[in-house]
This record gives sequence, C-alpha cells and structure tokens, in this order.
Amino acid sequence: MWALLVYPVQSASPAARRWWAYLSPAEARQLYTSPVFAAIKSEAQSTYLGGLRTPRTCLHTRSPWVQQMAAAQEMLSATYLALKWGKYGGADNAELDTYREQIAANWKAILEAGPIDLWQDNFDGATRQFVAGGCDYTKSYQPGWYEGDIALRFWIFGALPAYDAVRDDLSASDREAIDAWLRGLADKLWSGRDFGREHNRGASAVAQAHVIALVLQDRSRFESYYSHSSGGLKDYYQQMNYAPLAGCDFPERPGLTRELSYRDGAHGIHPVIHGFGALAVAAHAARTGGSADWNVARTGDPAGLRAVLDTWYAISGPLRRRFTAYAHCLERRSGAATAFKEAALDGRLWSPLAFIEPRFAQVANQGRGSRRLLWQARSQLFARDTR
Repeated sequence: MWALLVYPVQSASPAARRWWAYLSPAEARQLYTSPVFAAIKSEAQSTYLGGLRTPRTCLHTRSPWVQQMAAAQEMLSATYLALKWGKYGGADNAELDTYREQIAANWKAILEAGPIDLWQDNFDGATRQFVAGGCDYTKSYQPGWYEGDIALRFWIFGALPAYDAVRDDLSASDREAIDAWLRGLADKLWSGRDFGREHNRGASAVAQAHVIALVLQDRSRFESYYSHSSGGLKDYYQQMNYAPLAGCDFPERPGLTRELSYRDGAHGIHPVIHGFGALAVAAHAARTGGSADWNVARTGDPAGLRAVLDTWYAISGPLRRRFTAYAHCLERRSGAATAFKEAALDGRLWSPLAFIEPRFAQVANQGRGSRRLLWQARSQLFARDTR
C-alpha cells in the first residue's frame, strides 16, 4: 500500500489546486514573520521532528498516541508551510525535506494503524474485539481504530486539514495512498453513521467528511455534503435552537445544541466544536479560491447566525461561569457519568469561531503549549482577510 519514501520529491503533480484548506502561501509567509513562530518551530523540532515517543496502544480519542499524532501533524505541517513560503519563497530545500519526510512517515503510521471502526461496528474478532467499557491504553496495541469516528474528532480543525500543507509535495504513490484512505474514511463516516448532525457523534462524522472533501480538492463531494438536507453544514447553526433544561439556570437564547437541552455539557458542546471547526475550514477554502457560498458568514441567515454567535461570545466572557454551572446542573439532573470541564471551551472552540466571526480572534485561548499559539495565530491571520 505504501511505496518507499524518496526525497527530494520529483513526482507527478496532483490535480490543479483550487483553494487552500489549511494555510495559504500569504498566511504562511505572515506566520513565518509572526512573533510566535519561533516558539512553534522550536516545539515542532524538539518534540515532533524526531517522531512520536509515545507507544501506539488502543486507538481512541483519549489515547496519548492519537493526541500526540494530531499535535505532531499540526505543528510540523504549519512549520513546513511557514518555512516553505516565508523562508524559501516556495522553493524546495533540504530543511523542508526533513519536515516532509516526518509528516509523510506519520501518515504512513496512521494508515498502518488498521481499519477505522465506528461506534456501532461489530469488530471482526480476528485481530481485535469490541470492548464495551472502552479502550485499555495500558495494553499492547491491537490493529484498528476503536470508535474511530470519535478518535479523530479533534482532528477536524487541525490534523486533517494540515494534510493540505504537504499534499502537493508528496510523491504520487504516497499521495494516492493517503487520499484513498481519507476518501474511504469520508465514505464510511458519511454513510455509516447512525446519529444525526444534532448529536455529538453525528456532528463529528459529518464534519470530518466535509473537511476531508476540502483537503482532497473534491468540489462535487464537498458540495454534496454541504447542501445535504439532513447532514449538511450549510444551515447547521439554524439547528442550534434548543431551550435550556427547565430548573437549570441559564437564559433562553439561540445557540444551544440538543444535548445541551437535556444531557450534559461534555457532550453538548461537541456539536458546536466539530460543526464550527469544519465550517472554519470551509470558510478558509471559500476565501482562498473556493465558492463564496461555502462561507456561512456571507450567505444564509445573517441574523440567525449572529444570534448563535452572540450567545457563544457571551459564553466566552460574562456567561462563562454561568454556563459551567448550567452544565453541572444538567449532569445532576440527567445522571451523566462525564463531568464538564470549563477548560473544554478553550482553544478548540474560540479559534474556529474566529473564522466565522473575527471578534473571536481576540478571545483568550487558554490551551497548552505552542499548539495553542498556532491555533490563535491561524485565526488571527484569517481575520486579517489575507489572501
């Protein structure tokens, strides 16, 4: 499946690029001159350029290998693009080869990790078994992604679109292998899901499918997803219209997901994170060569979108503590096993929302390490309307 990696790359080019899903050349040049780039590059070099140090065990969203792989692909890809366009003007260089080789090797490890299983799949029993209680990360690795739709959900805004950074520069065989894996994943996520987009798992699945289509430069696939009557993200924010649970103190206003009306905050915020994470990538693609119709900030129901964004902007500030208290009230009323953590709002939510509404670029991102700086830098670069 995977050809021997040979560098420097001298390969047939992919189909003509029509948009940028991750960072445009102009944004990459600005990232290179940004005050935060030195910290981003330093972490990429010291932590990820030599490969992952974490062993591959059970692959689930809480697996350290899955989390570190996502961070590695983001940090390495952003550094690669910043160096390529900011330092070398788009030309190849031995320094770039080192980054590209590691990014490609990481993709090879991702592909070789085994098949993607969704939550409802019956595992085949030959190489792995379904474990009702979840993964045991202390045991040796077994091929396959346990609940792969959930394992990859936090790759929507970062690691998945980051493939866009190197796709043009890989050998034809490497690119075809990764493209085929992603295409198969999108097909499975779109057709194999058993939840609607209003559910955290359904939102995760359709969001990943949307982003993969953009990264593959597949306009017809993306538009078939985007405008779909029940799974598309074009009118996604209009579905966020649920009332807060009676007896739990929170103002009734647009923007709450279905699970925030009856279940708990830990699950209820995920449709917002995943849906707007994919919409951020779509907005970026729209501005850098795609269709203007892909940017919900420019089409659809401006008043309805503004009302949803107003709610979440308030949650980022004056309503933050009140929202946390509401989430804990939901847990008590529903008997939820997963506790909401206020830090779950940071980084993963505000940076993608900045691609839809620039004021979110100024919301403090309280995530960890230089990856936090990268997310904030991407949103601030986009908010400048660079091209």
